[in-house]
Amino acid sequence: MAIPEEIVAEVVAEAGAKMADGRYASGLVDEWVRLQPDASRYVAAHADELGGATGVVSVVFHAALLAACFRRQLGRSVRTMLFRELDAVAGGDREATLAARQPALADYLHANLELPAMRRVLTVLALGMDLVT
Repeated sequence: MAIPEEIVAEVVAEAGAKMADGRYASGLVDEWVRLQPDASRYVAAHADELGGATGVVSVVFHAALLAACFRRQLGRSVRTMLFRELDAVAGGDREATLAARQPALADYLHANLELPAMRRVLTVLALGMDLVT
């Protein structure tokens, strides 16, 4: 089921309000890494194209926001994604697939990420989340 734009907007607005607390972003990133070890390793494997550690943290932060959108829509957390599931969604025209399956998430990625490598990695993660929900 596609996540409505309203949910994405709510999650992003809430995150923006919480950013005043310096611990918020680091806590969100830490939780994502703990709950999604394979997905976190997938992101880390792209560190060079993401601009190093700072880019990896940024991607993980956005991935955690995407997961929050799924959680809000479904009323439960996204289960842990495995490498084989990420591999299953990594082929083909990923951007077109995400736009068809989760258009609000695709719009979010295009509006908030300038670096194409970040969009590519996050598109795989968003498709992985969609697959496992």
